[in-house]
Amino acid sequence: MLIISPIIVVWLGYLAVQTRTTKSGPYMSLGLSFSGAFLLSTLIFEMLPELFQDEAPKTVGLFLSLGIILQLSLEYLSQGAEHGHTHHHGHSGRVPWLVIGSLCIHALLEGIPLSSVNGLFWGVLVHKFTIALALSLLLLESKAPKYLSLGAIGAFSLMTPLGSFLSGQSLWPEHWNNYLNALAVGILLHIATVILFESSDGHRFNWRKFAVILGGFALGYLVG
Repeated sequence: MLIISPIIVVWLGYLAVQTRTTKSGPYMSLGLSFSGAFLLSTLIFEMLPELFQDEAPKTVGLFLSLGIILQLSLEYLSQGAEHGHTHHHGHSGRVPWLVIGSLCIHALLEGIPLSSVNGLFWGVLVHKFTIALALSLLLLESKAPKYLSLGAIGAFSLMTPLGSFLSGQSLWPEHWNNYLNALAVGILLHIATVILFESSDGHRFNWRKFAVILGGFALGYLVG
């Protein structure tokens, strides 16, 4: 399930864009708001308490901060695709490889804690679907050759399962797992909060977004 589900979710997002069953607009915005709230909820109720349970709080806080800083750096390359931005400034027919590379690094790191945290798995899946929509829209707008777009989506779909697989292979000392998990949580924490802040519509109250955000938090609490 850890291997197959993220791959399926990415390709479902790609197919949704290709068949025009979704597009960048109000529904995309609502989906992002829900995913941000759901992801943040699973981090608060399950992942953060577990991180601070057995380790020195300042050490965990350091790796959380490093995760946030790393994600900020990645977003200079991805142009914010992790939280639904689909701006394309390149030439028509070219694949935005810097964006894809940044998203692949992000996806690889977020896969590290999935093998040990069940609730986070569902939060990442919802989040991954919205990223797949954003990336697929970006590829569509770039008018890149079909085979290159398929290759980019295929590579991206494999990154989270690869991160989860590597975390279970004892490639590093076991006590590093909590630090790597904290790094991944810092990345996800930054993304989830940015999604929620950007969904505010200039600080005007939007009852639809408020409702889906409440639903995201409630579902994250129940799953966690």
